[in-house]
Amino acid sequence: MCRIGEARVPGPDSDTWTLGIANPSGLQGKNHVLDSVKADVLAISETHLSAQAKRGLAQSFRSHKSRFKHVLTGAPMAPRALQ
Repeated sequence: MCRIGEARVPGPDSDTWTLGIANPSGLQGKNHVLDSVKADVLAISETHLSAQAKRGLAQSFRSHKSRFKHVLTGAPMAPRALQ
């Protein structure tokens, strides 16, 4: 772990939580990778997340009994048209 600035002396370890940040370039089929991140809260940057993909991610977390219980997103994108 790399600590910068004030984080070099972060204080006591009790009552702390961790934040994971990911930019996975598509979430389809990556729930097992996201679930392996050692974090209490996971912030994912996904610019093309549709409502269907959000439901799929939430369902995959539930079916794999992930510790991540809630999926909170911004406004969904329209699904991409198949060509």
